Amino acid sequence: MGSHETTRRWLLGVGALAIGAGIGGPPAIAASSRPLPATTDSTAPADSAVVYASRPSVSQDGRWVVFAGPPAEAGDRTSTVYLRDTFAHDAVASDSGLASDEVVELTLPVPGIRLGDSVLPAISGDGCTVVATTEIAYDMFRDDDQGDRWDVYRLVLPQCGGQPDDWELVSTQNVTGTETSALDRASPTDRPAVSQSGSVVAFTQQAREGKDPLTSVTVVDLTVAVGDLGREHTVAGTPPEVPNTTFRYLGQRQPSLSSDGRFVAFTSDAYSDQPGSVWGEGPVGGEFATTQVYVWDRAAPDQSAAVTLVSGASAVVPTDPTAPTAVTTVPKRAPADAGAEVATISGNGRFVVFQSRATNLAGDAVMPRCAQQCPLQIYRYDQSDHSLRLVSAQPDPAGGAPIAADLGAWQASITSDGTQVGFATKATNFFPVQSEAGTGVDDGDIVVANVDLGSLQRISVRPDSTPAPATSSWPVLSADGDAVVFDTLSANAINGSTEPGRRVTSVSRPAHVVVPDLDVGTVVVTFPGPEWWIGVKNLGPSTFTTQSITSSNPDFAVTGGTCGYGLPLVPGDFCKINIVLTPSVEGPITGTLTVVGTGLHPVTVTAALSGQGGEPLLAPSPAGADFAPAVVGAQSPTVSFDINNVGFAIGTIASIEMAGADPTDFKVKESSCLGQAMIPGAGCAVVVAFTPKAAGYRTATVLITTDTGQYTSVLVNGVGSFVPKIAVADDVVQAGQEIGIGGSGFEPRSEVTIAWADGSGLTATVTTDSLGMFLEAFPTKRLERTGDRQIVVQGSAATLTASVRVVRRVADDGLGSPVWGS
Repeated sequence: MGSHETTRRWLLGVGALAIGAGIGGPPAIAASSRPLPATTDSTAPADSAVVYASRPSVSQDGRWVVFAGPPAEAGDRTSTVYLRDTFAHDAVASDSGLASDEVVELTLPVPGIRLGDSVLPAISGDGCTVVATTEIAYDMFRDDDQGDRWDVYRLVLPQCGGQPDDWELVSTQNVTGTETSALDRASPTDRPAVSQSGSVVAFTQQAREGKDPLTSVTVVDLTVAVGDLGREHTVAGTPPEVPNTTFRYLGQRQPSLSSDGRFVAFTSDAYSDQPGSVWGEGPVGGEFATTQVYVWDRAAPDQSAAVTLVSGASAVVPTDPTAPTAVTTVPKRAPADAGAEVATISGNGRFVVFQSRATNLAGDAVMPRCAQQCPLQIYRYDQSDHSLRLVSAQPDPAGGAPIAADLGAWQASITSDGTQVGFATKATNFFPVQSEAGTGVDDGDIVVANVDLGSLQRISVRPDSTPAPATSSWPVLSADGDAVVFDTLSANAINGSTEPGRRVTSVSRPAHVVVPDLDVGTVVVTFPGPEWWIGVKNLGPSTFTTQSITSSNPDFAVTGGTCGYGLPLVPGDFCKINIVLTPSVEGPITGTLTVVGTGLHPVTVTAALSGQGGEPLLAPSPAGADFAPAVVGAQSPTVSFDINNVGFAIGTIASIEMAGADPTDFKVKESSCLGQAMIPGAGCAVVVAFTPKAAGYRTATVLITTDTGQYTSVLVNGVGSFVPKIAVADDVVQAGQEIGIGGSGFEPRSEVTIAWADGSGLTATVTTDSLGMFLEAFPTKRLERTGDRQIVVQGSAATLTASVRVVRRVADDGLGSPVWGS
């Protein structure tokens, strides 16, 4: 088959991937090559809606998405694999050869080969390789095409030098080097895992006979030639013998790979971290043994100790007070008492997330009440210190223990640096406004947790940020978390897709990065000046990874710092860029510093650089400061700077001024410098206060200038915030009456939305005054639902709630009224 003909066959896409420019972004672009049922409501929370796309996988930059869906042409197949290049929607031409609104069917039938389904695709981090489990025997020379016929194949995509139909058989041999039998077939229920470069693949396969069909995890290094013993390995921790106990077993399954393929996380019902890896036990004989999550270090020097228990609780061995020498406390890890499963490892191999119903993993967190079994929760394990953290929880507003998801959470995914974790949940205690409940068992809201900051963000929302119906599942995150991809019945509500049924949707959440301007003052011509630094701050919600740092003027040299190329800057953190000015001429010198991030839509920020060539006279100490956060309109503690005469002549400071982005937020409170003649080596002090005029990251430059024109500068910055409050006039109201609601501390002249937390009833929008205050008479319906209710007030910076009891209205002339029966 010629390459031209094959490429044309690639464009026989079906279904659509709804792509949004962000939460609340423009309408989605959708496509389909065949008519779809007009009677299916894509926003309805119904299990029965047709599945056109599900179980997505995304490349690290968020550009390439693969998913499973029904074939374009009706026939014996029920599932095939599709590829979407989300970059094709942009005005910039795509290098994939795909036009906008098109998807590519990858697992096409081959003439003369039996038809079959293809399921659970995965794409490598670099977006070059797709692996999938399929019944189609693309390699008839090595695929015996017998039995259940499920095998794992790999395809290198054309944009990376591959051919569209050149599928390579991965699951061709077992670890002994002999050809596989029907028992060694891949599992069609577990997604295979693939490394960043596509050279390492891990998959689940049926391993051996017994009273239960046991599975095992095989890791294949595709850089090793077929037939060599080093090509395939069964995951360490697999028992060498078949079980001989009263319990039932599943085996080893659900593999996940780090980016470099070194670490393999997996689920096992054996004691895989113990010597000999014996089969485990369970609570009741004759039932399945308890499964746990483990991680295998393929590069560990001692492979007998290369497997670590992930789903283990920390316990402390008590110190013996009678011992003559204090006994060192040794932490021990007890396995999750209710087991664990569905592990995903971060790209850097440090973190593993998983789900569990255990009662002994959450420490002091407040857990929901358990009925027959406890709700699933999401945990993150850190290999560096063996710590375990409950992820599916919100911080206690009063500063107490975190509060776990009341209805559970599941299907965790994780960013490459491990700081953000996405999951599905039906929890009602995470957000003030509740979403319309879906009926799918695995469906819910899609939420991303910033683990270290303890914050939660609902991703499955409408363009106006109100929650979409809770009909979404299986979220996956790009490397930095700036793209979240999931399947949903609510594509219409989230991204405006006009197509029905379950679809795969992508939501963009780029990092908000700020960089202040820098003025370095006067520097001797042709001589390098002192090294200054600029702080790059990531305000979230996703990680920012630096791709390039450039200066438009060679006089301003980037000399280093902590903002290294390829290093992630997590939300809430900042890094430094070092700058040195070497003036080539006398007089003013300007330039622009440009910092560009990675990803499909790289975040780009700039900062103005300035200085002048001449004879320097002044130097500050320190050269900058971060002020303590302050409420808008309130002053933070002051900061003092020393200004020193570093020249060889007497100098008099003529002015001290504020410049930069937010000069009115900072003020010189006192100074011994202004008008003072300073001899060489002398110094004076400048005291600066920060009173934010608005919320967010605020920056300015303090310019100290002499009467002869030399100057120096001090960089100052801080974070302002609003602290809104609300109150209701009465906490009991009759249905049909108005509720008096007042607020203060909001952003001035901004819109505030008032609604019921359960989504029922009326809503109102009010604009705050110049002081950030409002008063509103919020109406209720005559047939308003009675009982204890929550009112939600949402502003630009915060969402607040107030409790109100709604009681039934007494009719003016009906039963129970004063005039009844008169």
